[in-house]
Amino acid sequence: MKNKETLEEFVTYLKNKPSTYGYDAILAYDRFRANRLLLQEYIDRFDNNSYFEPLSFTTTITPGAQWEAVVDHTLDVPRLSFENSSIAHSRADLTMRITAGKQLTLTRSIGAKVKKLIR
Repeated sequence: MKNKETLEEFVTYLKNKPSTYGYDAILAYDRFRANRLLLQEYIDRFDNNSYFEPLSFTTTITPGAQWEAVVDHTLDVPRLSFENSSIAHSRADLTMRITAGKQLTLTRSIGAKVKKLIR
């Protein structure tokens, strides 16, 4: 795992060439503060009954043969991560854990008229 770049390395990198890809600013986040802000926003929305509604959908795995059904998945507080990013390859990952709901696997054998619940 590569160590974090120092401030001096970052400043040197910025001096080499335009590094903002045509933008006029660089944006930096403090992970702890950003996650604290996301948590507070989640709590505020939770209290106001305007958080994400449970997710329900079905997706095809094998056309005509296998499906995955997600039923009433409830998501918890969003978390922001910058762990796999660098100055050259900036990226942020936002994750929300599933805290409730079901995931069902459905199959239909060749020639069968009804789907079968596997799990």
